[in-house]
Amino acid sequence: MTSNQCAYCGYEDGKHNAVCVAAEVGRLTSALMVANANHERFEREWYLRGDEIERLTRERDEWAAKWHAMRKLYAELKYPGMTGVVRPAEQQVETNEVNSQTGD
Repeated sequence: MTSNQCAYCGYEDGKHNAVCVAAEVGRLTSALMVANANHERFEREWYLRGDEIERLTRERDEWAAKWHAMRKLYAELKYPGMTGVVRPAEQQVETNEVNSQTGD
């Protein structure tokens, strides 16, 4: 077989018979089916991962809110009057975070 010869039918220079064409169509159809299956699997996993990320983000935010409330309660119980000190400090931290995000 020469370098210009078709692997299916043996013809040279782009001349092919019906068997060669049918074999190539079958090969391409099979490759397309595999590619479609892989794409559908990837897309399904992508959406499932997105749902999981959203669920974990919600859970994290809920725990952060609970911890924030508990921290304030603990500070007030351990150090009476501490809430008056903690709130201005928190406001200062929040202001600094906003300024760092906006570039001020």
